[in-house]
Amino acid sequence: MSVIDFPSLNDWMAARSDEIAAGMSSLPVDEAISNQIGQLMARACAAGTHTLDTMAEYVSTAHGLHLAAALARSGGNMGWAKELFDLAQVFLHYAVADMAAIAVMARIHAPNQSGLNAVH
Repeated sequence: MSVIDFPSLNDWMAARSDEIAAGMSSLPVDEAISNQIGQLMARACAAGTHTLDTMAEYVSTAHGLHLAAALARSGGNMGWAKELFDLAQVFLHYAVADMAAIAVMARIHAPNQSGLNAVH
């Protein structure tokens, strides 16, 4: 993912969510979108990938998968809707893990008046 300007971040996330919803809501899924989701999952498992960019990707992917689940549910495909919803939850967990990692990194580097290590 390239660096995203914050003024366009909301637009990018909305467009990405819509793209995922369209590609994953019915079977067969869009293979390119499915592959992108798989690659994002692989990156989530790699060390040192906790950034604001990846967090935005995880949240937009989760949102798109939740939208796809709703579309699948409205089409009567309850099994596929559940699978999409569960996968969306995984991406939300990735985002929370990134938030925690970024918070710990910020805490480690924050000035500490006590002279002790900032992480206790």
